[in-house]
Amino acid sequence: MPGVRRPAWLKRAALAASSEAKRRASEARRNSAEKVRRAGEQQRRVAEVNRKAAESGRRFKEEARQLAESARLSAEDARRSAEQARHSLDEVRRLSENLRRRGELERASAERDRRRGFERGEADTREAVREQAEVLSEMRASAAGIDEGAEPAPMDGQAPKIFRPGAKRGKGRK
Repeated sequence: MPGVRRPAWLKRAALAASSEAKRRASEARRNSAEKVRRAGEQQRRVAEVNRKAAESGRRFKEEARQLAESARLSAEDARRSAEQARHSLDEVRRLSENLRRRGELERASAERDRRRGFERGEADTREAVREQAEVLSEMRASAAGIDEGAEPAPMDGQAPKIFRPGAKRGKGRK
């Protein structure tokens, strides 16, 4: 009906309905925009939570990496300490063995020297006994020679006085 004229009240009613529709459409758009804004805000909050969780995860992983590195370094230090202890123990064992050998050699040497000393002392004793026996036999031979040409010994238990040249005389004689 393009050529038909409409009455004013109809025009006003149509205009009012159109404005009401525009207002409703505008409000619907505002509500929709508000919903979108709230959804965006919610997404932003979720993204912030996720970002914080990811950052926390990264910090946790970094701390775990640092702890693992520290544990690795501690294990390396412990390995080095164990190696040094093993070398020290080997050195102590070597020194102990050397001291044991040296002590054994010194003990054997002392035993050998003791035996030599004993054998030497025994030989010296035998030689001294032999010399005493020779002196005694010479004294007996000399005494037998003197007894053959000497006076009988006095009976008072004193041995006869023998003149010794160069010997000092008693106090009463000069």
